[in-house]
Amino acid sequence: MMNILKRNWGFDSNILIYSFDEKSLFFRKAYSLFEFCKDKNLPLYLTQQNIVETERVLIHMYKVRTSTAIEQIEDIIDAFNINILTPLPNTYMRYHEFLKRYKNRDIFDLFLAATYIDNGIHDLFTVNTKDFYSIPDFNAVNPLTLTLED
Repeated sequence: MMNILKRNWGFDSNILIYSFDEKSLFFRKAYSLFEFCKDKNLPLYLTQQNIVETERVLIHMYKVRTSTAIEQIEDIIDAFNINILTPLPNTYMRYHEFLKRYKNRDIFDLFLAATYIDNGIHDLFTVNTKDFYSIPDFNAVNPLTLTLED
């Protein structure tokens, strides 16, 4: 069993989106993850890229008004004390290393991993663990398959 309490976790956009979609089968589990982390005082992290990706999905796929999407993002960041990370000046170099090494991977996932790693975050909650497979010093975990307990 994995002890998630001893790590700093980044969130992929898909977990954030599920936490907004009350009609999704994954809504309760995704939202509960944020609640669990807050209750345990776990520091949580998102990147600016996650915010942009989530807003794009909410606005273009879910047809949510822009102002509503912005409000939802800001509310969850405030409610769960989420730290926002930005790429560092040299993040593009790590990203380029990944791009050369993992030719068949999504470039946005590679840039996300590079941003988290450069900011010292090596653990990611995501439904799409395969997208981050074998990236050095990076651990992708599907939290929807975990039983959350101490």
